[in-house]
Amino acid sequence: RFVAPEAVLPRWVQVAGRTLEVELALDTPSRRQGLMHRTELADDRGMLFVFPITEDRTFWMRDTLISLDMLFLEDDGTIINIEAECPPGVERPGFHSDGPCRVVLELRGGLAAEFGLQPGDRVGFDPILLERSRL
Repeated sequence: RFVAPEAVLPRWVQVAGRTLEVELALDTPSRRQGLMHRTELADDRGMLFVFPITEDRTFWMRDTLISLDMLFLEDDGTIINIEAECPPGVERPGFHSDGPCRVVLELRGGLAAEFGLQPGDRVGFDPILLERSRL
């Protein structure tokens, strides 16, 4: 089976009928960096974290300067839970998935509510991204 090089991987998601461009966090260094030190995040942008294994996830906002919404997703894009408007700089106790997951979408804080997103809704993304995540 052909696997696209990372340079041509799809960098978009479908959320509430909208197409958003995402940065991909497919490896440990990019997942650790996340959206730290950013001063803004446009409404049509986000970051998609894809992990190599399914497990409970916890995120912190260390060195993050903007409020974020965290959408914890099943492999098919179903929203497990949303941690809304996570405040900048919070390190403990962190923001948690309500169950095991491999995929997390970060958006500008408040955007999930503006889009009317709820657990059980779906985010569309190319499943090839699940194959490309690595430690």
